[in-house]
Amino acid sequence: MKEVILKELSYKVIGIAFDVHNHLGPGLLESVYQGAFCVGLARAGIPFDCQKTLPGAFHG
Repeated sequence: MKEVILKELSYKVIGIAFDVHNHLGPGLLESVYQGAFCVGLARAGIPFDCQKTLPGAFHG
């Protein structure tokens, strides 16, 4: 059952990504695509965190 849910979710997420690309086209800033993708996820009712901060270190 979990596998079916993940396949359906994957299909929806990839569809949103294609929809964003088809509507906006190439050549825009990443932040534009990211914003549109978040709108698409929200409209589809898919829970997400936009630009979640993760701990990390660079050079110590």
